[in-house]
Amino acid sequence: MNPFCDNQVWRNMSKRIWNNEKNKEEWDDKFRKDVQSLISFIEKTNKRDSGSFWTKLTLRLTRLKMDIIYNIMKSEKRLNACGGTGFLTIVNHLNFTANSFFRSGKCFKVILRHANFKEQDDASLDTRVACLRLDDEEGQRLDLILTTGRAPLFWNALDLEKLLKSVENDEHSMKRWLFERPLNLFNTLESVRGDMNSYFDQQYFSNCLYEVESDFGEYTPCALRLIPADGTQQSGLPSELDQMNITRPGDNRKKDYLCQEYNSSLDVSPLQYRLQMLLLNKVEEYIEIVGLKKVEKTRTWQDLAIITICFPICNNSLYDLKFNLENHPESFRRLEVNDEDDFNSHSFIFPEFLGTISKPIKKIGMNETKKQILSKYSISFETGDFPEAATNSDVYISLTGKRKKSNRFLLENSIFENFESGKARKFSIELEEIDDLLAIDIELCKNVGSRNWFLNRVIVTDENGENSIFPCFRWLIPGDNGITLRNERECLPQYETSVFCYLKRKEELEKTRLQFTWRKQNSLPSSLNISRYENLPRNSRFLNDELSLNKEFKEFLSKTDTFGLNSIINIFDSWNPLTDSLKLASRIVKNKDLLKDLCEKSDSDEEFIRQLTSGPFSTRIRGIDKLPSYIEGGKKMYELIERKLDISEALKRGYIFLINYPEIDGLIRLGNTEVEPTCLIHLTENGKLMPLAIQINKNSKTIYTPLDKPVAWKFAKLLLKSIDITFYHLITMELYTRNVLEIFAVGLYRQLPCIHPVYQILQPFIKHIFAYNLQIFETVHESDIYNEILVIKRREREIFLRKAYNCFDLSKLHVPKDLSKRGLDMIDEQLWDNTFAELSLEFWKVLQKYVKSLISSYYRSSEDIQGDEELQSWIDDVLRNGFSKVSSHQMHNIPSSLKTKEELIDLVTLIIYTSTFRLASLTNSITELNGCVDMNPVKLKVEESFLKDLHERSGLKKFLPNRENTAKHLAMCKLLSTSFTMINNREAFSSELKYQEKLKQQAFSTLQMNILNVLKRFDEDKIKEFADPLIICEIFSIHTSKKTL
Repeated sequence: MNPFCDNQVWRNMSKRIWNNEKNKEEWDDKFRKDVQSLISFIEKTNKRDSGSFWTKLTLRLTRLKMDIIYNIMKSEKRLNACGGTGFLTIVNHLNFTANSFFRSGKCFKVILRHANFKEQDDASLDTRVACLRLDDEEGQRLDLILTTGRAPLFWNALDLEKLLKSVENDEHSMKRWLFERPLNLFNTLESVRGDMNSYFDQQYFSNCLYEVESDFGEYTPCALRLIPADGTQQSGLPSELDQMNITRPGDNRKKDYLCQEYNSSLDVSPLQYRLQMLLLNKVEEYIEIVGLKKVEKTRTWQDLAIITICFPICNNSLYDLKFNLENHPESFRRLEVNDEDDFNSHSFIFPEFLGTISKPIKKIGMNETKKQILSKYSISFETGDFPEAATNSDVYISLTGKRKKSNRFLLENSIFENFESGKARKFSIELEEIDDLLAIDIELCKNVGSRNWFLNRVIVTDENGENSIFPCFRWLIPGDNGITLRNERECLPQYETSVFCYLKRKEELEKTRLQFTWRKQNSLPSSLNISRYENLPRNSRFLNDELSLNKEFKEFLSKTDTFGLNSIINIFDSWNPLTDSLKLASRIVKNKDLLKDLCEKSDSDEEFIRQLTSGPFSTRIRGIDKLPSYIEGGKKMYELIERKLDISEALKRGYIFLINYPEIDGLIRLGNTEVEPTCLIHLTENGKLMPLAIQINKNSKTIYTPLDKPVAWKFAKLLLKSIDITFYHLITMELYTRNVLEIFAVGLYRQLPCIHPVYQILQPFIKHIFAYNLQIFETVHESDIYNEILVIKRREREIFLRKAYNCFDLSKLHVPKDLSKRGLDMIDEQLWDNTFAELSLEFWKVLQKYVKSLISSYYRSSEDIQGDEELQSWIDDVLRNGFSKVSSHQMHNIPSSLKTKEELIDLVTLIIYTSTFRLASLTNSITELNGCVDMNPVKLKVEESFLKDLHERSGLKKFLPNRENTAKHLAMCKLLSTSFTMINNREAFSSELKYQEKLKQQAFSTLQMNILNVLKRFDEDKIKEFADPLIICEIFSIHTSKKTL
């Protein structure tokens, strides 16, 4: 059996009935003429001629006349009606070219109303009508009017006028109309239904033709039909006896039994329909579809959308609804007509026909409707505790239960009472009892002077004192479409017990996918497709919307720039970078003692290596067991190894380490010299790391060691640090950290609804990444600061980023894997005090424990992971759209799907660690470190060949950065360190924490305690090599003091 009921057997007896009244020859001749006349009307349709003045006037007069006839008919007929609201989702894989309105996966709000055409008795033989309204988030509306039967009752406005006159008069008038011509009888028998089981099990067809626009701007004729999604066969098809007596009365059932049955069905479970489309090569093919002509070519109805009706509509609302065929987008429109006898003209002359129905007369007395029993509810709204959170706007809300949804009602503010910051405001309302409260819809009215509102949560208390809590912690915007808040119970999609809630998840994701789209870049990671901070959705911007990193940068720059005259001072003033950079840095650094100490150690090899192996510049060092092919181990190296071992033996024992930058690959030149430095490091007998050798270029055999002239060795170290600073800004911070976090955040907002557990875990840690990245971009890239302060030129920078991206894989951000890959994970067996690696592992472990406790509470097994369609869509979106393929077709070690709990725990831990501990480490003391230009020069102006002219250390100063470049780099470093603390502070957790359910509160409290224990276990100076302990406490809302640590 065809699941869409197309094989259901039924025979139209119009020819036999006609022959009983007339004669066979008259039927054949008239039927053929009717069809031919109809074809001629169709052929002249859609010529798209605007028509003359008289034509337009004729159409208007015809419409006025039909309005009068229909209003008389309506005043006498009181029809029953039923219907509901729900959602429509366009199918994911359309079998025809989609357009802007019908987009794959798009969701619409839907209203559906069922009614009879003319009979008050539901059991009578009558045409049944389904009116459908689709509203999208962009304000576009489509009204559809569909009727039972393939063939419509009328083909144009003249047919409709005759039909209305026959319905208006007595039974004999109707009979005369039926036998006026064969088409009237044929069409009526096709459309009438009697003694049906339900409105739901019918097939409804559009009573006019449309044309749908393709992506290429071309329009194709089409028809629509609405059928049960489960393939239920139609009931109520007229039998031979019914067709012989088409005006017979109904059986003894209640006159509104169909409406009662429909509402009862909705109380039990939602009803699903399929909306299907049939594309036509030409309009004339429609004659075959409706059964008036032999089918020459089989055509298939194609699924356009799935409709789910969740809640019944109350009677008053049903009769107030007015459906109008003039409501449609330009990309899906009715076939144009010019005359009243044109095919489809009824849809223009009388577009409201069947779209409006009269209200039933209210009966008074014994049958009077019982009064509704109302329940009292107390609703408390808690506003965010900061000045900008308050609003003076009125609020619309509605409550949704498992089987019922309340009407929308208004909560008005007054001059004396608003939603004030840090306070809760309560309202008492009376509603029909709503069992098992699931959601609350909130919409902020757009009044004069209305303000945005930051809502913490809503608490609904019923008459029994039971609370339903709806967390929000988001901005509501006046005049926006509002938001739907779910209760505090997070839920996986496969365990949703309510179809309404499942569809709400889909509706939410449809909205966020429109807001968060990908900007793809060739051979570079994708990013959010928004270019300016002010264009971000309000909930993705900083809580304090006035926070401007560009303004902060300019303030820092003004402190290091003498009245903005650094570029002029460079000309007239003698700039001594060895001493004057200290003066500039001291104006903005937080720790002046540290800055002074670093400058005093500027020539120290031990300090040189300490900076390369901990803190911001710690990501490049790795252990090696053999020298790179371009480095030759000579006598000088042997003399430097204090253990008096041969270089090969030192390599074998794991005493040799390497720092290099293969991503540069000839892109950086200082004068005529290609720069791609390599640094060898060895482990001394007393457990310290010391530099062994530096090679400026892998094609050069010149190797510098501490045994060379001090000025030559100093130059080699400066050159390597200059490259390292460039790598830090462009790769470590931007590409491997901020960009990667943005990819996961875009995927998160696109694929996971707010109620999803993984969204709840991750969102507090990454909710400001878009704002942070965009403001950094506006500050750095648009003013082209990098071109002024870094050694790599603008035109080579993009190539540099592409090469570095080719080398990226996710294990670089996975602390245990990264340390293992670099040979730094053997903490207990190492002979040197690698506190940085040890702390990294400790913090990773406490985070992993926190994530595991939460993930395990939501995912009982790996099967739950695999069955979570939203989670799998997230990782798939991140992989396919976030991380583009590189030339070698490697996918950066990003999983294509998540199969086990361990994989998910690792990934969530990685994201949280990167957004917290990694960023804290990368910005730790970055301003102080770069304040000593004699150790960390941002931009050298020197060639290697110039070394022959250097005889003393002071000769290096002419090759160090000038005042202007130094000031801008210091301001940039200050911005990176302070902006991180601005966006990663207690605001991410402080208000939410006290409202979270016990499970999350306990897990986070344990995390705070474990972090504090790690901080107490290590020496403070050692911790500061990793990150400022007070900043770590601030990130995780750990209330402590310096004395406690």
